[in-house]
Amino acid sequence: MRRCRTAGELPDLKGAEVSLVGIGRTARGRAPSSPQTAWLTSLWTRLCEASGAARCKVAATARSHAAGKHTGSGKKAGKTEPEVAFPAVSERPAGRVTTLTLPGSVLFATDSAELSATARGTLDDVARRVGELHPLSVAVFGHTDSRGSEQHGRQLSLARAKAVRSALVQRQIAVATVRGYSDDRPSCTPEYRDGAPDYAAMACNRRVEVAVTVRR
Repeated sequence: MRRCRTAGELPDLKGAEVSLVGIGRTARGRAPSSPQTAWLTSLWTRLCEASGAARCKVAATARSHAAGKHTGSGKKAGKTEPEVAFPAVSERPAGRVTTLTLPGSVLFATDSAELSATARGTLDDVARRVGELHPLSVAVFGHTDSRGSEQHGRQLSLARAKAVRSALVQRQIAVATVRGYSDDRPSCTPEYRDGAPDYAAMACNRRVEVAVTVRR
């Protein structure tokens, strides 16, 4: 971003309100995955803010091909939702805090807070990365999608965050804070469009975040 500013490649949008609807497609012409959507949303928001705009809004409208088949008619689309692939761990630095995001599907079965047999390798990688960051403190936050009651979402996300904390403590990582946020801090939106569920966005929002505060 500093290079763009130095090169004069950032527009002057001081005082303007900017809304960007849709954030691109992959090289193969497909809609971006939810992790790509989240990353692009963050990138364009930061670029917009760096241009001096008074207000920046990025609407991540892309959804998976499978989810796009559904309509808003209220009819059942099937008993199982489409599988959405995510990287096991993604990393996002912001100031002194580096956030490691673990998709819920990598760690847990549906509506469960019990770590799956395949979660061990992912948690090993997370613990290794946290150690490399030489943290001052570590916090674990659980998040769910908007389905079900808010109370159930908070209980489930907190239970999942506690499960991840226990796994990190077993790997010699001290965790200072654990919280469950239900669906009130979505990473990908919207979850519904014209009444049809966007399963990719929902899967993106079901996640556990490990926030690592580091020295300056």
